[in-house]
Amino acid sequence: MTPSTNLRGLALATLQISVHEQNDATVVKLVGEGLMGQAGPLAQTLDQIIASAPRLIVIDMAEVTIVTSMVMGTLVKSRGDLRKRGGTLRLAAMPPDVQRVFEVAGLLQFLPCFDTLEQALAT
Repeated sequence: MTPSTNLRGLALATLQISVHEQNDATVVKLVGEGLMGQAGPLAQTLDQIIASAPRLIVIDMAEVTIVTSMVMGTLVKSRGDLRKRGGTLRLAAMPPDVQRVFEVAGLLQFLPCFDTLEQALAT
């Protein structure tokens, strides 16, 4: 069994998470499918970043193909945790289908979404 398969050998969805600094902000780039099992690793990554109290975290979602409510909940919780430390969390470059899920859930009023990473980084 490899990390990307289950006991039956079926492929599992993965969400690749990478972090880098850009323009005095922390950029978290997500690639793949943000399904239920991916919420834990995302939460751990964001908790570690938030512990350092950054001014701005931008979640680059340009290459996300789907998200579940658990991943969305992780982003909402992280936004609240960061706000308590005086920081801001923004979403960037969401594909239209993914953005529609956030719209239907009513989350874009809490999680500002920008068309491009560059726009989200501008203050």
